[in-house]
Amino acid sequence: MRFINRQRGSGTRVLLDYRLKQLGIRPQQLAGYEDEEYTHMNVAAAVLSGRAHTGLAVRAAACALGLDFVPVGVEEYDLVIRNAMPKTNASSPCWMSSAPRPSARKWPPWAATAWKRPVRSSGNTTAARPG
Repeated sequence: MRFINRQRGSGTRVLLDYRLKQLGIRPQQLAGYEDEEYTHMNVAAAVLSGRAHTGLAVRAAACALGLDFVPVGVEEYDLVIRNAMPKTNASSPCWMSSAPRPSARKWPPWAATAWKRPVRSSGNTTAARPG
């Protein structure tokens, strides 16, 4: 079985290396460990093309290409932005200002299939104080 890896330094690669070490598996034992891709979609494309049999990527990438997906964990992310956002000119997009609060949002039908988990804290705001 041939594996396709994410690039060194990516969160996916850090997780894989951590778990391999926990399990006592040397990276060289994975055929394809040295073959790297820079995006989740590129990992999925490598599997779809037959260049690899498996790889770690997000569910959305697998679903987008019609691949099977076996979850190995759940990862949550935080989006950190300044309290006072810089002004943008009228022609530059600012996607953050156009996103409705989750309570008002109608998620698209594909979201349930792609995510397969609730978006629990989406839209919550937490103040972070330096120091």
